Amino acid sequence: METAKDLEQAIERYEGYIKVDSRNPLLWLNLGDLYHQAARFDQAIACYERCLLHKPGHAPARSRLASVMISLHRFDQAEKLLK
Repeated sequence: METAKDLEQAIERYEGYIKVDSRNPLLWLNLGDLYHQAARFDQAIACYERCLLHKPGHAPARSRLASVMISLHRFDQAEKLLK
C-alpha cells in the first residue's frame, strides 16, 4: 500500500522528469495521475491539458481529465469530455 510519503516522493520524481523532458505527453499523463491521486485537482487538470497540448485528442488524457471532473462533481464537464 502506497503511503502519502510515497505518493509525494513519486510526485517529486515526476516533476523532475518533466523539467528534463517537458514535451513528453506520457510524463504529463503520469504526473496528472499522481496529482489526482493526491487530490491536487487543479494541478492534475493542468497536467492533462498539457498532455493534450502535445498530443491533441489523446483519449487517455481526455478520459483522465473527465475523471478529475467527476471527482470535483462537475459531471456536465466530464460528460462533454467523454463525448
